[in-house]
Amino acid sequence: MAVPKKRRSKKKSKRIFWKKKALKTVVQLKNRLTKNF
Repeated sequence: MAVPKKRRSKKKSKRIFWKKKALKTVVQLKNRLTKNF
């Protein structure tokens, strides 16, 4: 029982990590655009 629970939490944290990464890249792109302008 404990193993699948751990696995599930790992998947969730991974999804959050990817979301954060995507947000960071978006912010970087926005900053680049503003710098170019």
